[in-house]
Amino acid sequence: MVTTAISAGARIFRNATNFIPRRQKLRALSFSSSTQPEKPEIELEFIAPKRGNDGSYPVEKVKAESGEKLLRNIMLENKIDVYTTFRKVANCGGRGLCGTCIVEVVDGTDLLSERTDKERRRLKRKPESWRLACQTMVGNKENSGKEYLFYDWYGCGSEDTPVERVIESAHVKNIDEPTFVSELEKRL
Repeated sequence: MVTTAISAGARIFRNATNFIPRRQKLRALSFSSSTQPEKPEIELEFIAPKRGNDGSYPVEKVKAESGEKLLRNIMLENKIDVYTTFRKVANCGGRGLCGTCIVEVVDGTDLLSERTDKERRRLKRKPESWRLACQTMVGNKENSGKEYLFYDWYGCGSEDTPVERVIESAHVKNIDEPTFVSELEKRL
């Protein structure tokens, strides 16, 4: 009897009838062009709660990929204060339970996710422009644009931010000041 040795990779088969080749996985070669499509970006402008040395309210400008991160995480990564003084210690860590990360969206609410159930419960009877930063996804992976937010002002007053801050933000946004102020006065 004649035995043939057939080599298949590291195995040696003594009999040709026992040799069954393994299925090989097909690997597709990907040819990517040098220009990949850019992911949509959202520009965020955070208007600070206190005046700077020059008398104006500082504005922090940040860009984020649409649909990738929560507003709270974007603020923390860019060293924008989500929490002040005692709220740095007394917060829920982003679980949507405490309401200490409230921001007011002045313009660009359509670029944010819908309110979650936790947000609806926590912000019941509050203006639609108020959002919990820990529950708000910035973008939906397809949209892009610009939004303006007040941060770290909650608790300073009762319902709204100071009128002069809103007027200054109107100048930042290049919108019609009287219309913007009258909208604010309706809420007061």
